[in-house]
Amino acid sequence: MAVTVRIPTTMRPLSGGAKQVELNPGSLSEVIEALEAAHPGFKDRLVDEAGALRFSIGPSINWGILNLSQVRARIRASDAASEAAAAQWQGSLLVALEEADG
Repeated sequence: MAVTVRIPTTMRPLSGGAKQVELNPGSLSEVIEALEAAHPGFKDRLVDEAGALRFSIGPSINWGILNLSQVRARIRASDAASEAAAAQWQGSLLVALEEADG
């Protein structure tokens, strides 16, 4: 699964001006290593000498694990389809009752 790393304006010279970079690693440390391999200089800005993350500055990482707006849209579409099916069933039931009463 690809990871999108959004590059802050102040760090864009390191990425050749790119606003975001797509990577395919698995963990955060692998993201940083892949970013460093593709664009040297990032690791020094993101991790201190002890290997701890620097929280004062860093990229925004968007990992597409769960897209809530897409999930909510699918739920709304499913609810609408269920309501349409229920309305159709009620209409068929009413027609059947009217035919039975004759």
